[in-house]
Amino acid sequence: MTFLDQSSEIERVLTRALEEENIALDTEFVWTKTFYPIPGLLQIKSAGEIHLIDLLIEDFPTAILKQVLEDKSVCKILHSPDQDLKLFKLFCGAEAKNIFDTQLAYAFTGALKQVSLAKLCAHLVDVEISKTQQVSDWTKRPLTESQLIYAAEDVRYLIEIADILRNQLKDLNRYDWFIEENQVCTENPAIYEETTAELAYKRVKQFGRLPIRSLVYLQKMAAYRHELAHKRNITPNFIFHQNLLFKAALHTSSDHGQFIRNGFNERQLEKHYKNLQAIAKSVQAIKDEDLPRNMLAKEPSASEKALIKECASAMDKVAEQHDLDPGLIYARNHIKKIILKAEKNPLNLNIHGWRKEVLGDTFEKIINK
Repeated sequence: MTFLDQSSEIERVLTRALEEENIALDTEFVWTKTFYPIPGLLQIKSAGEIHLIDLLIEDFPTAILKQVLEDKSVCKILHSPDQDLKLFKLFCGAEAKNIFDTQLAYAFTGALKQVSLAKLCAHLVDVEISKTQQVSDWTKRPLTESQLIYAAEDVRYLIEIADILRNQLKDLNRYDWFIEENQVCTENPAIYEETTAELAYKRVKQFGRLPIRSLVYLQKMAAYRHELAHKRNITPNFIFHQNLLFKAALHTSSDHGQFIRNGFNERQLEKHYKNLQAIAKSVQAIKDEDLPRNMLAKEPSASEKALIKECASAMDKVAEQHDLDPGLIYARNHIKKIILKAEKNPLNLNIHGWRKEVLGDTFEKIINK
């Protein structure tokens, strides 16, 4: 295990990684107060060696890191890599290719869809790894010995684990299923899409419960908060918490007393009251017939609800027969979207690939009844 904070040494290690068939990667970052995560450390296991690479140095060789990440001949092994992939894009502009997600691979062997790396190590290589440094400040230098040991453990066994999982999946005749799903998940352009101010309201829990006027109010308030947070590079909840947005929207708060009753404090109102009141008045001025009702999600009819429930129950049975976590096939909310989009026409279900192989015509039969 070697800590690297010199550009030339980092470039040497990353250049050598281009010659490898498999490398293991992980990142450590801090994302508690800022709009975007602050990268701290890149862990890499390549050619049998573990290097902990400082991402805070000024002259970091981002071009070679981007090359490694986008090289299709080098398999990059990570565990649950979504946040890592986003961080790579922010840090060096890379949209990584040939990723092997060990969490996803493990799910196709019959495990739960989301299993921690610690549990994976314990089950597959009989090793217990510590997670005691999980909430460390990875931007503080120097890093402690315990931090470095912790970081190294996150990549130490990944290549071995990937080999085990490849063999298990091939024995189960599910390797092609995994490869298909893995590519869809790890090379999906949507990973890198940033939430816009206009759509920031969709990150507020339970937004779908609001009536249309309250939803428009929430959209405008959330956009205001999002733009401020982006400008100041702070997390949006530092301006005001999403729970306050929801309560204000639900009650269409428009005066000082209403905002106070819905949880806002004097300090927040001192800074934002004029803008919030202006938003409230603009929403109140919209005529009922001019409200954008297309913002409301389509609610299923009684017959559609019955179809959704029956399809979900049937999927659970199919998943049990195949020893798969049902959530790996479809989340419940996704089944709802499929049924509503199909409009009771089996030809519109658009189920394909490994899911079609697993489900067969299960949903079609239910709809045809």
